[in-house]
Amino acid sequence: MSHSSYMSSSASDIEDEIQSYLTSLSPDPDMPTCFTCCDVITDQYYLRAGDHMWHEHCLRCCVCQVALGGHSTCFVRDGNIFCQRDFAHVYKTKCSSCLRPIESGDWVRSAGENMYHLACFSCITCQRQLSTGEDFAIHDGRILCRVHVLNPDDENVNCRPKSKRFRTAFNEDQLATLQRHFEIDPNPNSLHLDQVAMDAGLSKKVTKVWFQNARAKLRKSKY
Repeated sequence: MSHSSYMSSSASDIEDEIQSYLTSLSPDPDMPTCFTCCDVITDQYYLRAGDHMWHEHCLRCCVCQVALGGHSTCFVRDGNIFCQRDFAHVYKTKCSSCLRPIESGDWVRSAGENMYHLACFSCITCQRQLSTGEDFAIHDGRILCRVHVLNPDDENVNCRPKSKRFRTAFNEDQLATLQRHFEIDPNPNSLHLDQVAMDAGLSKKVTKVWFQNARAKLRKSKY
């Protein structure tokens, strides 16, 4: 007759075995831990952004969730990770007047900590766009020209500087459009002027004056 047998283990042996198992599950303090999934990173390569580390597949934009492992840049703000596009959308500098984002190609003016589109840098009272070097003041977040700083309640006072003519500020795209059409036809008819003005985003009057000045410069250069 056979007899079944078993080996008995002391309580201390069982505790040692359990402790050994738990230790094997604990992260190695010398190995990095992924900030997103909290698992130990055993991969050959991992990503670091700020003070934290990630598996390549765990580093994602908090807005669009695109994986950033293959991106050359990412942005960290308030503990959140952003791709370049979403960071620019969320934290892009905005015009202090119209509150729309200021794009990289926009012409701007700054006043203290505020930034403005060129066309938005105008007196709140007379709506006149202020020129470089012209005196102004900001009161309760509103821009005032020098005349309306001194006469804040007078909307009819003539505040246009007499020594300077109002000039339209063209951006690079507008100048390129005007120059391209000028090379095709330096003296366009009315319908062509309408099309040029539409392409350049300018009024027909401003476009017509630009062509007149361009023709004058061309004639002068020939003599």
